[in-house]
Amino acid sequence: GLQQLLVPDVISVESVRVAARFDGPVREPRWRTATYRLYPLEAAPYQPWGRPYTRMAIEPVCTPQCRRTDCHALVEIRGRWGFRQVVAATGVTLAASLVVGDATMTVSDGAPLSPGQTLALGDEQVYVTSVDGTRVRVERGVNGSESGEHGTGTAVQVYRYPGPVVEACLQLAVQLWHSRDRADNAGEAPRQGTAPPSGLGREVDALLSTYRKLAI
Repeated sequence: GLQQLLVPDVISVESVRVAARFDGPVREPRWRTATYRLYPLEAAPYQPWGRPYTRMAIEPVCTPQCRRTDCHALVEIRGRWGFRQVVAATGVTLAASLVVGDATMTVSDGAPLSPGQTLALGDEQVYVTSVDGTRVRVERGVNGSESGEHGTGTAVQVYRYPGPVVEACLQLAVQLWHSRDRADNAGEAPRQGTAPPSGLGREVDALLSTYRKLAI
């Protein structure tokens, strides 16, 4: 039967390989493609209500006649990792090509875009810092994505995050604003980029608790 394997939160899998055996003086593995299934079946990480896959069932590496104990030690998984990936169409496209290093993109319509959004250009994620007509200033290659080249007409999509995460960010912004006010009233120079003095806070902790992974 299939062997069960626990995996970190995964959105999609491109391929799975297993080490069939180890050969040569340095015992290099010989890889072969493995059949797999992702669980839970109802995960749906591309849907707003979905969650990630956390388990994988793969076919055994060895035949029943194999007596080795080291040939199932390595599993290589190529895929997209994370809790969820939900993007929505904006109706906006690039009006000019974008190359690596460009911090401003020209779009067909800037009205649907606003500062604070995370946009998808293919596999690249960009963070919007300002919008001036059809010129949009962005931070390139955010959230671990790689900055790339995108041609004219490339669709611009916007990421949609879980409601509790959005609410937690808003509450943190309020805490930081009040912290700035307290510093101003006390005659102190406001500090930018610092966390609220009391940490995340009970309400924010509760909102994010579902999305936290316990350290193992």
